[in-house]
Amino acid sequence: MGNILNFPDLQQFNSRSRILIADSHVSDIANLRRLLLNLGYEVLLASDGIEAVGLIERDKPDLIILDADLPGYNGQELCTLLKNSDFTASIPVMIQSHHTDDALMSSCLHSGADDFLFKPYDRYTLQAKVRTLINMRHLSEELDRAERVIMALSMAVESRDPNSTGHSSRMAELGEQLGRALALSEDEIRIITRGAMIHDIGNVAVPESILLKPDTLHQNEAIEIHRHTSAGYNICKPLRSLSRIREIVRWHHEHLDGSGYPDGLRGDQIPVTVRVVSVLEVYDALGRNRPFRNAHSDEECREILLSEVRRGWWDSEIIGTLFDIL
Repeated sequence: MGNILNFPDLQQFNSRSRILIADSHVSDIANLRRLLLNLGYEVLLASDGIEAVGLIERDKPDLIILDADLPGYNGQELCTLLKNSDFTASIPVMIQSHHTDDALMSSCLHSGADDFLFKPYDRYTLQAKVRTLINMRHLSEELDRAERVIMALSMAVESRDPNSTGHSSRMAELGEQLGRALALSEDEIRIITRGAMIHDIGNVAVPESILLKPDTLHQNEAIEIHRHTSAGYNICKPLRSLSRIREIVRWHHEHLDGSGYPDGLRGDQIPVTVRVVSVLEVYDALGRNRPFRNAHSDEECREILLSEVRRGWWDSEIIGTLFDIL
């Protein structure tokens, strides 16, 4: 299929990126503003944390440089607020300070800052750090766009089979509920919901005549169907941001006893996020009409899943918790 994702060279990003400086030291803010303007950046200025919040909400800069001793909100407090907001979490934040204190630097980085700069600094150090963070910001935006393309492609693939409409969305919604009932981490729940949305993206490589065949598949046709896991993995592979999610794409047909495909994984080799999506995929598919059979009742779905637990395919705790929340 080839690589459908073409990322831009970092050198091509527009140097007129917008940078917010929030600093109450008049001479510091003037010097930094002059340096950044000379480097070709657009510069916004704030003298305290409250003013900075207003400018961020209005102008959404590409980089935020905060003084650690900023009044209103100090640098760490404002950084934490920014990183905990969906609106601003992806904007790089650099904190600067006159205090040459490694403990302060460590604390600022722990609060979510992407970099730290001790004052005074030379022009070349500043230029290198700013350029790196701006490039990181634009690359993050490109990755977001690429992920949206993959999501759209996954929805288009699902629409090829009228019986599958809403399959991924239902899995994602139930996956969030199941993840919380299993006391999984927020990160694991996010991986489950996003993985559920694109788990079958590899079906784009399966001929429609096979995907929608109303009869039993021949051996060579079954092999074509099985290829969708590795095909989907290869589509997602260029995006490092999908590293945990592409595990779901590749392994959602693995079984705990090693009888699944494509890699024959066993037991703990299968991450819990994959095990959850695997169960959801089977449960939702059993309850829907397929080209080769009618939908099963909820009672029949439960009986089939329990029989497959006894065969060693699924995690009994996940199945039991799923039944509890249905």
